[in-house]
Amino acid sequence: MKKAPNYASLKIKAKDLFLKGKQQKEIAELLGVSTVTVSKWVNAANWKTERDARINSSNSRTENIREIIGHLSGQQVELLKKITEAEKTGKVDMAKELRIQADGVADDVSKWNKTLKDIDKDNRITLSVYLDVMDQVFRHLKSYSLELYHKTLDFQELHVYEMSKRIG
Repeated sequence: MKKAPNYASLKIKAKDLFLKGKQQKEIAELLGVSTVTVSKWVNAANWKTERDARINSSNSRTENIREIIGHLSGQQVELLKKITEAEKTGKVDMAKELRIQADGVADDVSKWNKTLKDIDKDNRITLSVYLDVMDQVFRHLKSYSLELYHKTLDFQELHVYEMSKRIG
């Protein structure tokens, strides 16, 4: 007799894969379920909105900008090597052109660093907002399962204390 799949477990795996950017058809193939099943899960719980929010989160944008800055810094290093070589070989015009390019890259790095600082500043939340959100989470946890709520009281207290130090 064939054992029925554990759809609850598959749904959790499907959501994780979906949030990581996998397509519904690929998820269905990986998990051995139909594309229709995956589509129903995605639509019922509005996973697209969550995925979009995660992709556009300040953390994602920050990581992307850091990657751009790293790439530009690599370009800057290569240009500086070429400038040194051009100067050693007496190619003054080439060195001048390379300096102009290097200055442009340096300007780009400066602008991206400013954008990075602005994102960090814009996405700071106040401690009071954070505490309001956590109060809602803990209240919902309590209504969901009083037993689970009681088991997490120490965690809640420690978490709020740590975040108060960090944000406050």
